[in-house]
Amino acid sequence: MLLMLGCMAATFAQGIAGERTAVQQARIRQGLRKGDLTPREAAGLEVQQAHIRREKRIARADGVVTPAEHANIAATERRASRNIYFQRRDMQRR
Repeated sequence: MLLMLGCMAATFAQGIAGERTAVQQARIRQGLRKGDLTPREAAGLEVQQAHIRREKRIARADGVVTPAEHANIAATERRASRNIYFQRRDMQRR
């Protein structure tokens, strides 16, 4: 029973992390489409998203995502989200 709950929690956590990444990617695409982001800004944000994907892949490589790894990934995702927010609103000429 305990093992099953652990597996369910891990699956749930991975689903949320994947959803967050998808939402951030959509925000970047929308920013480009609406003209809120320059191509250079979007490229920088995409590099940050690639870094997050790499962190997740490394964390899952040993089969267990430790609380410290999870916290590090969550902090990186929050930072990326904040960067998307500010880049879309910085009023640079497109």
